[in-house]
Amino acid sequence: MAWIAETLERRSEPSTLWPEVRSIIVAGDELRPGPRSRALQAQRDRGAISVYAQNRDYHEVMKAG
Repeated sequence: MAWIAETLERRSEPSTLWPEVRSIIVAGDELRPGPRSRALQAQRDRGAISVYAQNRDYHEVMKAG
């Protein structure tokens, strides 16, 4: 995840992207596994796809908002 180090400045200081910015609004969404995901996790011989990867890419959802 080299992008974390590569984008540190713009993520830590939003005015580097938007000089006129005065505040930031942060939104969160709960990513909780459903019953089928939890049952699959109990099966040690099976792989499970992470909850956040099972649906639409949240980056695209937020951009479309």
